[in-house]
Formats: sequence, structure tokens, C-alpha cells
Amino acid sequence: MQKWLNRIFQIIWVVGLLLLVVRLANWGLSRSRTLPVPPQANGYEPLVLAAREVKSPSSDLAELSQEQARQLAEENKPVLAMARKSLAMDSGVTLDTKKGWQNQHNQDLKDFKRLAVAFAVEAKSHLQAGRTNEAAGCHLEVIRLAKCVSHGGILVDGITGLALEVIGGASLQSLLPQLDAAFCRESAVTLEKLLAARAQPEAIITTEQAWSRRQFGLVDVIGGWLGREGHARRFAEFSKKANDATARTQRLMLRLAARAYELDEKRPPATVAELVPKYLKTVPLDLQTGKAVQEIPALVK
Repeated sequence: MQKWLNRIFQIIWVVGLLLLVVRLANWGLSRSRTLPVPPQANGYEPLVLAAREVKSPSSDLAELSQEQARQLAEENKPVLAMARKSLAMDSGVTLDTKKGWQNQHNQDLKDFKRLAVAFAVEAKSHLQAGRTNEAAGCHLEVIRLAKCVSHGGILVDGITGLALEVIGGASLQSLLPQLDAAFCRESAVTLEKLLAARAQPEAIITTEQAWSRRQFGLVDVIGGWLGREGHARRFAEFSKKANDATARTQRLMLRLAARAYELDEKRPPATVAELVPKYLKTVPLDLQTGKAVQEIPALVK
């Protein structure tokens, strides 16, 4: 009897020791990666609060009447003012690993999409009233929003940012032929700054790996090893989409700058170099070749 009790105690002791070792290993692994530190005066936090207060349209955006768009834009006016103030600040996604944070974060990303819709509603209201520049400005804010929601964030933030950037860019480009020279020049400068400050896909992937390691510890190590091919494929797909979005926004920047030049000089620029330094600070580099861009993308008529 005594031998069996001793054996049971030995088993319990070994199991306890193993659990302690696993717990210590998990704790050490979860602390082995560091996360980006957001700026002290972080525009991301008030932006989250603004997005949570957005009033959404009761029907599809295309089905809103002129009066419905005007009324909803008026209701969201204080929220959009708060959002614009936040977007003008330095920002970084506030990451955490505490229980419940991920669910709340996913909801915040949905709210950011609702905020983008609110900007689109305001743009529609401006456009219906003949205020083309103001409408285009709303779409430019969506591109700012894309940069803000992804900077310093993890993969889901980057994916959300890409979707918003594509939507905002396409909407802005559709109005390009109707914009005046001053707005085109200011927008080109804004996009140049946003492109220079945008989160690189490699940085987002690194943050994703660091956050996952801190969140899941030893489970992340095992899962990463077992699913390494799937992770590599997912990261490669994201990088390609991110680079495609960057190239698309770069082309929009060039078209805006070229449009401003054409309106000012009464002739289109022959090369990108003619846009510097009045319309752009520097000649952008081709993302594939790394060389200076020479030709201006065809303007949207």
C-alpha cells in the first residue's frame, strides 16, 4: 500500500514539475517578442471612440436619396469632425493580449468600416450639392483612415487598411477630372506623405508574429512549426496585395499631380520629373524595379 502511495506521489510530483516547466516556458516565450509602442499622443484611441459613435445608413449607400444623405451626413458631422482631428495626429494601433481584447478589436475594425461609409455618405451629400472638392476630400480621409488603422497593427489591421485604401482611392480617382488645380496639388502632396509613412507589409508581418507569440506562447511555437507553409503563403499573399495597393495609390498621386500641372500650365507634363518640386517633393520609385518613375499614368477622363 505504501509503495502505491509513494508511486502516486511521485507521479503527481513529476506532472506538477512538468506543468511548471511548461508554464515557465510559455511565460518566457510570450515575453520573447516586443510589440511596437504607439506614440504618446495617439490619434488611434480617439479615432476608435469616434468610429463607435457613427450612425449607419438604413439602406445601401447607392439607394440613399439626396435628403437622406444630407440628413445622415448632418447627424454624423460631430463624429466626422472628431475623426478628422484624430486622423491629423500621429497614430499607432494599440495592441494587447489581455482576455477579450481580440474580440473588441475585431469589433473596432468593423466600426472603422462604418466610419468609412459615413465619409462616403458625406461625400455623396457634397457631390449632390455640387461641392466636388469637398466630396473628394471625404474620400481622401478614407485613405488617411486606411493608414491609421494599419500602422503598428497586426495582419487583420493591415488587411482592413488595404480594403479601405482601395475604396477611398477608387472613389477619389473617379472625381479627378472634375477637381481644380489647388485641390489636386494638395491631395498629391498628402498622398506622397501618406505613402512615405505607410506601414510596410514586412513590419506588419513582424508585428503579427510578435503579437501571436505573446498571446499564445508555446502554442504559437508549435502551431507555427506545424502550419509554417500556410503561414508563409498567407504572408506572401498579404505582401503582394499591400504592394499592389501601394502602386495603385502611387499612380493616383501621380495623376493628381499631373492634373494640377496641366490645369496650371495649360499642357500635360511630359515626364514625372516636371512635377518636382512644385507638385511633388521627389520623383517616386517604381516598386518593382527600384528606379525612378519616368512616365505618368494615363489620366482618367
